[in-house]
Amino acid sequence: MQQTQVYLGLGGNEGDVLSCLQQALSLLAHQEQIQNLRTSHFYHTAPFQVESSTWFINVVCSFSTSLLPQEIFNMTQSIENQLGKIAKPKTAARPIDIDLLFYGETYYQDTELEIPHARWMERLFVLIPLKDLIEEVVIQKQARREHYALQDLIQPLLHQSPNAIYLLEKNPAL
Repeated sequence: MQQTQVYLGLGGNEGDVLSCLQQALSLLAHQEQIQNLRTSHFYHTAPFQVESSTWFINVVCSFSTSLLPQEIFNMTQSIENQLGKIAKPKTAARPIDIDLLFYGETYYQDTELEIPHARWMERLFVLIPLKDLIEEVVIQKQARREHYALQDLIQPLLHQSPNAIYLLEKNPAL
C-alpha cells in the first residue's frame, strides 16, 4: 500500500499536559500502521482564541502511513478519549487536542475534516513546531501546487506576537 506523510498537531493546557502529550505520542508510535514517527520540540504557547489564561504545551509529529484521513481522524479521536478529553466548547481548556494538519499534499474537506487544518497558516503554535520537521508545505489544489515557506509565514506572526511561544528547556524523552 502507498505510504503518505502525515503531520499532526498536539496540544493541551489542563492538568499534566506534558505527560498527556507524551502518552499520546507513545500510543501513536505503537500503532502498527504508523512508521517513522518524528516529533518537533515541545513549546509553551500563549492561549489563542480560548477562554483559559493557562498557557498550552504544543508539539507537532510526523509519520508515514497507509491509513486514510478518516481513519487517522478516528484514531486520534480515540486517543484523545483514552487520555481524558471530554466534549467542551472549542474555546475551553483541555488536557489534549490532536489535529490532523496535513495528509501528504492533499486538499480535502467534508463535514468532519478539513485538510490542511483550518487557519494553520495563522498559528505560531503550529508553524514553529512544524518548522522543526520541515521547511516548506506543499498543497495540491486541483491542478496547481501551492508552496508555503514556513519561515515566510512565521516572521510576520512573530513580529505581531513576539512573546507567544517559548521552547521548553529540554525535549522530554518519549
